[in-house]
Amino acid sequence: MLSARGSRPAWAWFDRLTPAAICVSAVAAASGLAAAAEAGSRVAVVAALAALGLPVAPAAEQPGGRGSGPRPLVVAGQARGVVALWLAARGLDPDAAIKLATAGRRGQRGTTPASADAFDRGFAWPASCETAPVVWSAQDLAAARALLGRPAGEVTSAVHRGWDRWRDPGTGTDALLAEMGLSPAGPFDQVVSRDPGSC
Repeated sequence: MLSARGSRPAWAWFDRLTPAAICVSAVAAASGLAAAAEAGSRVAVVAALAALGLPVAPAAEQPGGRGSGPRPLVVAGQARGVVALWLAARGLDPDAAIKLATAGRRGQRGTTPASADAFDRGFAWPASCETAPVVWSAQDLAAARALLGRPAGEVTSAVHRGWDRWRDPGTGTDALLAEMGLSPAGPFDQVVSRDPGSC
């Protein structure tokens, strides 16, 4: 999707946004700095998901899901989910960017252990007690962290060049990694959507 001028993707305005620019000062005043940072990261992820045509809220039901309650859409193995995480992390310091692309169990501040199920290993949502609109695989999160370790201009160029390709749910994460000259991340975990439960 190109802008009216046809030279840059319609999401190019996102290049200038950072969580700090999005997050309003009222959140910081009312909720404290940690909550404000979480809210800013959440807004950045939601904006990135929307730019890639992904849902911005969990659905009541997802195909192949289990349990009741809202469930995230599974984007395991899809380049668009990895690009969304990369976009959302733009402007964050390196540690915060890596944290954004690292699985974390609901209500816990530490990382998710490797022994967790595929859903928990792919659950990376900055608002720890909310149900995310999407869930990745552990391999997608590793791919996003690999992109975050590359020079920003290099990744931006690749994302601009292949915007429509990366938005397509049929384009895999490994295709994006190949475009960047990185090793493949697959095979990808089989993630089953479910209600992640409450905190």
